[in-house]
Amino acid sequence: PAPVRKVSTAWAMPTGFSGGLSGALFGIGAPPYLVYFSRRIDDKAVLRATVATMVIFSVGSRLFFFIVAGLVGVPQLLAALALVPFMLAGLWAGSHAHVRLSKEQFNRFLAVLVIAQIIFFINLYITLTRSPFEDPAVRHGKPVR
Repeated sequence: PAPVRKVSTAWAMPTGFSGGLSGALFGIGAPPYLVYFSRRIDDKAVLRATVATMVIFSVGSRLFFFIVAGLVGVPQLLAALALVPFMLAGLWAGSHAHVRLSKEQFNRFLAVLVIAQIIFFINLYITLTRSPFEDPAVRHGKPVR
């Protein structure tokens, strides 16, 4: 396989903007960062550590500000604690997959993940912008025949 060409650091600003925007709008900004980092960092262990650190700071800061704003209380924290075993199972599975995947396989997986996120967000947008009072048989004030 041909060597993966590194992207320029000039892509850091647009990547940060798109990741921050999708993170603010939808709560997940990692895929743009993953694409950028995967084209800048060759070592899989360093890439994994970078992404893990980014996620820890992102989720941790969001949780902190949600608690301070009163948006997260004890019931939500208890529900989150109940999900910790699933998080640990995901970390275990990721650790094992990380060792077994080549850089090319990881990049293919990453491409599928990003495409799946785009499809999810398009579907979310369509779902959220559809009026619950809209009659599907009527479009633009005219009955559909």
